[in-house]
Order: sequence, then structure tokens, then C-alpha cells
Amino acid sequence: MHQARLHVDGEKDWMPVIDLAAARVQALAAAEPLATIGVLMRSNTHIPRLIVRLQNAGLPVSGEGGNQLTDSAAVLHFLS
Repeated sequence: MHQARLHVDGEKDWMPVIDLAAARVQALAAAEPLATIGVLMRSNTHIPRLIVRLQNAGLPVSGEGGNQLTDSAAVLHFLS
């Protein structure tokens, strides 16, 4: 399992996590080409990096959302 590493200045290096997420989405898309795949992120900070990675891989990507997870009925149902 990949884990974020800490820099000396305390900022997390999320690129290994972004790379792993992009690879997982690519694998899912290859296995199920008609599937709609959603990715939930803890914060919006790293979403642009993931979007670029997926677009560079040739996947159709939408940057929709940006709402808090607990505002989603689907997420609330999952958490219940």
C-alpha cells in the first residue's frame, strides 16, 4: 500500500497517492469501459492533479462536485 510521505517542511507529498488513484481508475475503466467511476477526495486541493493525470491517460474526466461529502444522499446512505 502506498502512503503519503512527509516533507521536512511538514507538507505531505500526495503524488504517490494521486498516481495510485489514477492507476486504479484506469484499471477500472479498462475492465468496465461503460462504467461511470466516481472518486471521492478528502480535500479539493489535489483534484486538479488527478484530473490532469486521468485526462493524460485519455479518460473522459469531469471536475464536477466540490460539495461536502455529507451533503450527498448517496454518501449518507452508504454511511448509515
